[in-house]
Amino acid sequence: MVLLRESNGERMLPIFIGLPEAKAIGLAMAGQDPPRPMTHDLLATFLGKPFSVAVEQVVVTDLRDRTFFAEVTLRGPGGIEVVSARPSDAIALAVRTGAPVLVAEEVSMRLALSHLPAMKVQIRLIHQLLRPRSRSSGPFWTR
Repeated sequence: MVLLRESNGERMLPIFIGLPEAKAIGLAMAGQDPPRPMTHDLLATFLGKPFSVAVEQVVVTDLRDRTFFAEVTLRGPGGIEVVSARPSDAIALAVRTGAPVLVAEEVSMRLALSHLPAMKVQIRLIHQLLRPRSRSSGPFWTR
């Protein structure tokens, strides 16, 4: 899980991600280089040097059917381009390039948790998010 925290406030947004993406984000945040470049390292290198494209920002834009959506804003010689991405990949790219990670206000208002008041209620909510459905319904999580 990656936990996005509001920079000037109390709200947090938990997003469940896969192990490879979590490892990629963790290594980049710790300033550690993997023995060989990971996919996100390769993408950041391709964008920067050969194509002169900068990652401007990442925005978590929506949540539909228990799936988060994100957009990566790129600036290059041809102008600005916005590309759809999984939040985990977008965040992994952002931590490598120093781009800010933002959450759309609509998503934040619906889903963000405050970490100061009512902590027990929030912990209970996170436990509910973690409870798996029946085995026959696949690997998705229920509320």
